[in-house]
Amino acid sequence: LAVVAVDAVGGIEAMKAKLAVIDRVRAASGSRGSVLSFVPEVGSAWMPMLTFFVYIAVNWWATWYPGAEPGGGGYVAQRMLSAKDEKHSLLATLWFNIAHYAVRPWPWILVALASLI
Repeated sequence: LAVVAVDAVGGIEAMKAKLAVIDRVRAASGSRGSVLSFVPEVGSAWMPMLTFFVYIAVNWWATWYPGAEPGGGGYVAQRMLSAKDEKHSLLATLWFNIAHYAVRPWPWILVALASLI
């Protein structure tokens, strides 16, 4: 889906250029902020602090997957215990966290950016 979405908007460079154009159009029409500003300004009158904390809390609450519980649970422990030695265990756990939190979301982010255009 990410490949199709990015191709539909003309590629990564075209996506960056079109997002910049959208920001300029919004600024010319009097709108504040970027189209990429997903978190409202904390100081704005319509955004009380409670709403901001609910936003953060829901994001934290909604990010559960097997192994995310305190201590890693059986899912992560099983991966660590099946490694050849402690070094491999550490590297495998490090790779899992990098891949899960840094690499895996990028196709979703690209599709989301393409949907803004």
